[in-house]
Amino acid sequence: GVGSMGQNHARVYNEISDLIGVADPDEEQGKLVANRFGIKWYSDYNELLKKVDAVTIAVPTFLHLEVAVKAAEAGVHILVEKPLSSTAEDAKKIIDSAKSNNIVLSVGHIERYNPAVTYVKDAINSGKLGKVITISSKRVSRYPERIKDVGVIFDLAIHDIDIINYLASDKVSSIFASGGKLEYRDLEDHATILLEYANGIKGSCEVNWLTPMKVRQTVLTCTNAYVLMDYTEQTVTIMRSKYIDVNNENLSIVDHDINKEMPDLEKKEPLKVEISEFLKGVRMGSNHPELKMVTGEEGLMAVKIAEKIVHLIEK
Repeated sequence: GVGSMGQNHARVYNEISDLIGVADPDEEQGKLVANRFGIKWYSDYNELLKKVDAVTIAVPTFLHLEVAVKAAEAGVHILVEKPLSSTAEDAKKIIDSAKSNNIVLSVGHIERYNPAVTYVKDAINSGKLGKVITISSKRVSRYPERIKDVGVIFDLAIHDIDIINYLASDKVSSIFASGGKLEYRDLEDHATILLEYANGIKGSCEVNWLTPMKVRQTVLTCTNAYVLMDYTEQTVTIMRSKYIDVNNENLSIVDHDINKEMPDLEKKEPLKVEISEFLKGVRMGSNHPELKMVTGEEGLMAVKIAEKIVHLIEK
């Protein structure tokens, strides 16, 4: 598929690898992308599978299972755009097919490769931030016209579910969600999600397709710092403060000594890092300790949580 996301995958493969061809049933779009890179267009993806070692699957979510299983059976390594599937049952079938055919499976949770996320994960692991108490995300914007088959949970919240899972480093023990359909009758377009993890960390996420402003941020409250991640700007702000002098007769005036640290992060295209890790996994094996590839099991966990959230909202 070489629609909105797929054509970006094609561009990156063309830049860093050996792009053989693209497959898309839309002849106009398929040829447009193929001609851009001087490669062949296939109307039938099964023909493309005979020519390649690895593919990105960027078709609508409900088709992920069908295409992924065909690719796995053809012995082709697969990077499946997020979410891994629209149901946990189908996601598990994709994982099983990849294992039985001994091919590498990665899931395109692109925010994992944002420099801000990489930095914060390392800071948590090193103890720099102290103990993590809460992780709170906000991902809001207008409705993307390209999305037709899933609601805001599987389109937007799935990013934050995966990131919170990744930073919390434990299994979810409880889920609460509230949301609904304010403007889009067929699919949920807003939600507030609360997650609790076995290690005591609390996660929250606000998502919608209703806000006339694009926000992509996560805040961590920790025992040693207050941390703001901005995915769009690829920045991390680490803040600490202490009271200098408190006048109990006038609490509207409180002097703070605020220490603000903004690490100098090298900006990167997360998609390029994601595909590089996938190709590295194809060459080195998906169990290589140096890999930072999102596994099928991690993709399945995000789908399980998202599926539960949709059910809660429908109730």
